[in-house]
Amino acid sequence: MLGVTCPQCAKSFRVPPEWAGRSATCKNCQTKIRIPAANGSTNGNDVAAESPMPEASSSNGAPASVPVAGPIAPRMWSREELLAALPERVAPAGASAGYTLALTVVAAVLVLLPLLYLGLTLLVAYGVYWHFAHGQWLFDSLGAGRVRGKGVILLVIAWAAPGVIGAILVLFMFKPLLSWRRFRGQRPTLSRADEPLLYDYVDRLCDALGAPRPVRIDYDNAVNASAGFASNWSFVSNQLVLTLGLPLVSGMDLRQVTGVMAHEFGHFSQFWAMRLGRVIETVNDWFERVVEERDTWDDWLEQSSQAVDFRIGWVLWVAQFFVWLVRNILTGFRCVGLFFSRRLSRQMEFDADRSQILVAGSGTFAAIFERLAVLDLAADVAERSARQFLREGKAIDDFARFVVYHANELPRDKLQPVLEAVRNQPAPWISTHPSDSERGAAAERMGATGNYTLDCPATVLFRDFRSVSRELTRRWYSKSSGEAVGLDELTSVDELIAEQKRRRGRYEAARRFVMFADLALVRWGEDRGDLPTDESHDALWADLRTARQTMEQELAAYRTAAREWQECSAAGNLLQAARLPVVFGDKVDQRQHPLLGQRLETNEQINTLASTVGERYQAIRLRLTSFENACSRRLLRGLQLAPRSSGSAEAVAAELQRLWPAFQRLLPTTLLMEDHEPTLNQLEWLFRRLAKRPNDTAASELLEKIAKRGIDEMNRIWGHLSEVTYPFDLPYETEHLAQALLSHFADRANPYAVYGDLRRFADSYWSLWRRLIGRLTEIAEQTEARGGLTPLLTIEPKID
Repeated sequence: MLGVTCPQCAKSFRVPPEWAGRSATCKNCQTKIRIPAANGSTNGNDVAAESPMPEASSSNGAPASVPVAGPIAPRMWSREELLAALPERVAPAGASAGYTLALTVVAAVLVLLPLLYLGLTLLVAYGVYWHFAHGQWLFDSLGAGRVRGKGVILLVIAWAAPGVIGAILVLFMFKPLLSWRRFRGQRPTLSRADEPLLYDYVDRLCDALGAPRPVRIDYDNAVNASAGFASNWSFVSNQLVLTLGLPLVSGMDLRQVTGVMAHEFGHFSQFWAMRLGRVIETVNDWFERVVEERDTWDDWLEQSSQAVDFRIGWVLWVAQFFVWLVRNILTGFRCVGLFFSRRLSRQMEFDADRSQILVAGSGTFAAIFERLAVLDLAADVAERSARQFLREGKAIDDFARFVVYHANELPRDKLQPVLEAVRNQPAPWISTHPSDSERGAAAERMGATGNYTLDCPATVLFRDFRSVSRELTRRWYSKSSGEAVGLDELTSVDELIAEQKRRRGRYEAARRFVMFADLALVRWGEDRGDLPTDESHDALWADLRTARQTMEQELAAYRTAAREWQECSAAGNLLQAARLPVVFGDKVDQRQHPLLGQRLETNEQINTLASTVGERYQAIRLRLTSFENACSRRLLRGLQLAPRSSGSAEAVAAELQRLWPAFQRLLPTTLLMEDHEPTLNQLEWLFRRLAKRPNDTAASELLEKIAKRGIDEMNRIWGHLSEVTYPFDLPYETEHLAQALLSHFADRANPYAVYGDLRRFADSYWSLWRRLIGRLTEIAEQTEARGGLTPLLTIEPKID
């Protein structure tokens, strides 16, 4: 048997010798692989295969079956082999004298800015002191009898107000000077005694790059690796730490991970640049926090100014104005610092990239960024899935492996936009890193082949990677819950992956049931009555067959109408997305859109177009109902027949007694959820705007207003769902379905916390909806199969 390794995902397989010279398709990532001759260099023993290759293409392109001998046993890599694969010497990516001088100047300017701010604070404090020390002439007027009655009160207020305003301003100006970088807690560390091979490998790579060896290696669950100082004192002592994200190690091969580490060690070799960069980023971080963060002092000032009578409260309003003015001064300082520092920071990344390119090669450099983007997306999906399982009482035991599973399962239609963004998305001017496209272009210009040729999983550097990952996942759950979580309380990742596949299979059953129509569009018609019925067995079967025939007859018309609906839906989404930019004076160009065809400049214009699109919606909806009514009737009849045709009638009836009421309640609620989605999108847009313009008062006020609207919408949805129980088993008691999805708002006054709660509710809701409709259609499909009926469609048709 010949061993074959997929160059994209590093999975290995065995194929018969007669397949030499032909091509095959990797089931894991769909990459076309050219199978080498029997004496070729590719060796399937090099990597353990996790799944066999199910199909291949013969030399003329026709599909053919590939006999598989089963998974390959993992190869044991020796320490000598792994260390010998590293280059002996790579030219270090040191910074030039001019670049170091520029960094020194920028660091000096940024250090001077807080000193300038301190001087301004002292100047204001002296002004307050001078006012109180030299304001006696006002009271001399009282003593002379020139001011009487209400004039005395006005005179006292005139004397006290500047002092009170100034004192409040001094306190608020002095507060940021105490707000330096906070301790964020140390990540778990891999000791040299536990992972000697990893440390030896890292040490050898550092020596090759002329970089100092790290004093320790930390790890976390991020799809990233980073280099930094071990502590504030190591700024002087040169003690550096390497941090590895376990999903990155698990999701990349050793060549790619070695390239990533070489980049970080390229930073290690930038002795003065790294230190000056630390000073620059510390000051930039300080400016960002003091400008954007609010605390109890800010809340007190705002609440007091609103609660006190205006005749006295105007003093606090004026103080608020000056605090706002000071924050704008800080914003100006921050912009100055970012303008000078970000370009130099991006140059540091280019210099560190050089080390990575020389070690791993220009071709691998581009592949690393694409794989990082895929793993980032997969980590987001895996985290949402893990949270959903946690609500069901199942805590996953290996998050890194769960991320890699999702990375390998992501559909191509989701991956393509991500990869396009990696290749084309520009970096904002405040970014510390260049865009991936700029870095890729620089790598291509170098044209380096790379000195690293070993092809194996990166996890071979660890003595027991799975144990390390499971322990980190346990720590993650313990930190999140605030209570110690034992490994025996975690659920095997294999079990949860199997459960996800089972749910995906049920969702595919739902798509088959609706003949691969747009499942998100189907409203399930009018037949939503109760399942118990007095109708005869034969009458139910006859009605079910009639419904199937109607679906077949109406499918073509439904697909045509559904395509028009999607066009209207896209236009409606664009109009909704244009509302906030137009409010803030931005024009949205939609002249190329066939249904819009103009530049959007006013909300009145958007409302007119929205009305036109809405009328078209209504007309199209009438053309969808015939198919949907037949689909709904077919589902109802199939579920009514299920207990009668099943060998375990009581169990099926009991399950349907839980599922069907929830289905009936979720159908109208789904419309409310679709109307709720624009609110979430508007909150996201405002968050992005405030990230670029932290002091945009209008955006902040609108953010609070929309967050309150989101709470109101959520309350209506919550009320709809509070009349039915959760349809699946949970490890804890809940009064109703709504409570299972969102028990309470963590902080109603914080728009960011509100958005987090709303988004988690939406994720849980749609997950429940897919799970529910998948199970119901699976039961109905099984009922039809027992009655001798085959699925109307088994393969999704290609629609031009």
